[in-house]
Amino acid sequence: MALLRICERAGLGDGANAELSFEHTGTYPITISDPFAEADERRLEWYFEDWLSMPFTNTVEAQAIAASTVTYGQLGTVAQQQRRWEQAEDYYQKALALKIEFNDRYGQASTYHQLGMMAEKQQRWAQAEDYYQKALALKIEFNDRYSQALTYHNLGIVAQGQQRWEQAEDYYQKALAIYIDFNDRYWQAGTYHQLGSVAQEQQRWAQALDYYLKALPVVIEFNDEFHLDMVLRSLARLWQASQDPNLPAAVGAVLKLPVEQVEEMLGKLNQG
Repeated sequence: MALLRICERAGLGDGANAELSFEHTGTYPITISDPFAEADERRLEWYFEDWLSMPFTNTVEAQAIAASTVTYGQLGTVAQQQRRWEQAEDYYQKALALKIEFNDRYGQASTYHQLGMMAEKQQRWAQAEDYYQKALALKIEFNDRYSQALTYHNLGIVAQGQQRWEQAEDYYQKALAIYIDFNDRYWQAGTYHQLGSVAQEQQRWAQALDYYLKALPVVIEFNDEFHLDMVLRSLARLWQASQDPNLPAAVGAVLKLPVEQVEEMLGKLNQG
């Protein structure tokens, strides 16, 4: 199955500039915008703030609106892409309320995960962990093993943000094991990079280098320039911190570049 990715580039006006890419192909610029017109927003507001409190009138209109409330998750995604975290969280909370109302337990998992991301973006670590744990419990209940990996990965980010290194590594390793089982090489790279970051924070230089070198060829394979730059910058910081004379040669072997050129590139990245 081909891998499709959407990467945010910058927020602009009412939309968000992003890039759409397919596996092993180039990237295509796209714009993400709010799917609801102002009139639709008013109808949805009436549904959540009035009708759910007194669900005995205007049932035909309410049913029509309820059928469209799945797009609250889409609205949350739009606000998230535009880095409007509080508004995104509000949309996700409304989506969650509806899923709870209709006892959609499996659907709640993805919304709890999104709420965890919003709390994580604002460094509300305890709340982020609580949301992620609720998402994880539901994913385990419904045996959705693949999607558990992303929640484990994000729990790792939350633990890392609080400098709980051992717990962060444990979560990342659980995510990595799932991605390996499903042969998802692209997501393995992201988790290897985070494991490298955790090792680097603890000055375990050799292990950090090993993880980064596992991530590097994968982002090259998928022509992912954004994450390639991220991995190279991490390697540049590692070289500066560890003073490992063998690091440029190891990176050069992957990039197929001479040591002198790699040293120059890493030096410029550290200056930038």
